Amino acid sequence: MSLPVDALAGLAYGLLIGLAVTPAFTVVAACYRFAFDGTPPRAVIAVTAFLATLAVSWHLDLLETVGGGGFRLVLSTTVVVVLGVYATTVADRFAATVPRWTTRSLVREPTLSSDALDDVDATGQVTVTATDIADLEGYPPLDRQRRRRLEAGSWRLPADLPLPALESRLEDRLRTVHELAAVRVSIDARGRASIGAASPRNGVSNRLRPGFRAVSLTARVPDGLAAGDRVRVETESASVPGTVVDVPCLDEGLESTRATASDGVASVTVAVRTSDAGDVLATDRARLVVVPDGRSRVFETWSLLERAGTGARRVALDADLLAELEAANDVRPFAARLEGDDGVMWQFEPDYSALVPGDEAFVVGDERRVNALSPSASSAVDADDHRSRQYGRNESNPPAGVLAEAVQ
Repeated sequence: MSLPVDALAGLAYGLLIGLAVTPAFTVVAACYRFAFDGTPPRAVIAVTAFLATLAVSWHLDLLETVGGGGFRLVLSTTVVVVLGVYATTVADRFAATVPRWTTRSLVREPTLSSDALDDVDATGQVTVTATDIADLEGYPPLDRQRRRRLEAGSWRLPADLPLPALESRLEDRLRTVHELAAVRVSIDARGRASIGAASPRNGVSNRLRPGFRAVSLTARVPDGLAAGDRVRVETESASVPGTVVDVPCLDEGLESTRATASDGVASVTVAVRTSDAGDVLATDRARLVVVPDGRSRVFETWSLLERAGTGARRVALDADLLAELEAANDVRPFAARLEGDDGVMWQFEPDYSALVPGDEAFVVGDERRVNALSPSASSAVDADDHRSRQYGRNESNPPAGVLAEAVQ
């Protein structure tokens, strides 16, 4: 017979014999792994596959000893050896991942008591409250603001978790939300947490740019001063520009770091250039002047609207303009100054039913459509309209500022 026919016959005989003996190799490899915790030698597998091929071929008389029988024997033996090695490797890898001994813990981790489980909501969560806030040994003491937030805090956690898992979750949440350097939590069976926490070691230095230093000075703090405001420190000999880093809260009942008393005197931390730090530290008391930061949200808002192809216009409403706005799809009233329970105030996205002739409003929409409104709407209304004068009230923000805040 020709060589291709002998090759096909050898492959066929090899696959036939391999499918018959590979299950045996698989079982032997798995048993060897369980018994000796090792892999069967590859040489033993190859010799065994060769002998199995000879035995099966002689028993079934599949191979002829004349003609191409020798070539068929070599090719079929190679196929059986490859299949045997592959089956052994797969069985050994599978047996190595199967656990031999399984144990079950007999000690149950503590969980919440039935009293705490009575407060579980519909989502399966329970409220954990803080009962004790302490400092951690070896860390800086916890600052007053973070301590107040922790004392007043409450956290929703899954009620089906054991107490160690609840403690771990609450520690991760506190460390992330409050930016703590370290935190330790202990929760009792009633859902009450004892928290030990430490403030970050370098809170102020993280907010300083290269070439700047943080200095503290005693000054009269303007009402509303907050971290990030640009100021000018006026001393007897110099005028130093700087940026507020930290402002103490003048009202002990508040948690905010924003100044709340217009005539309060406090120690304010200001970031100034390194060359100017000596002038500020040389004075016992300085005057703090707040300067504008050079940005206008109103201008930024109108610029954004123009780039988007949107027009905005402050108009005085009349009957014709109200009918025109109701019929238009590309122009709508965005804000209107209406009478409410607290007097006249700006309301956003007003209903057409609440608008009456004489109201002042901002209309927004397609720029050309807004500019083509009826001529009666072209006259701008002063900030103090008839309603403001009637109620003796002026808004703290100008109308353009109201629109800017809404768009921003």
